[in-house]
Amino acid sequence: MKKEILSIAALCFAAVAFAQGNESAVTQTGTNNLTEVDQNGNGNVANAEQGDQATGTNGTNNQAYIVQTNFNNEANVRSIGSGNTVRQT
Repeated sequence: MKKEILSIAALCFAAVAFAQGNESAVTQTGTNNLTEVDQNGNGNVANAEQGDQATGTNGTNNQAYIVQTNFNNEANVRSIGSGNTVRQT
């Protein structure tokens, strides 16, 4: 039983250690905005802004999908207005 618990703990620690190093920041102003970020690997950075924080312009019904695999990818999405869809891989 001790071996099983230690093995499970080691796997959980390895999964957390492997997932470190990715960053994601999402800023949304308005309603019905959707952002999905999927990062696999290390050193990935994803930034998404829907609406315009500087001018206070709201956005509605914007969608952003960001998929990053491997290492050191960077994605920046900025949707101003309404009804925008962005897919970035």
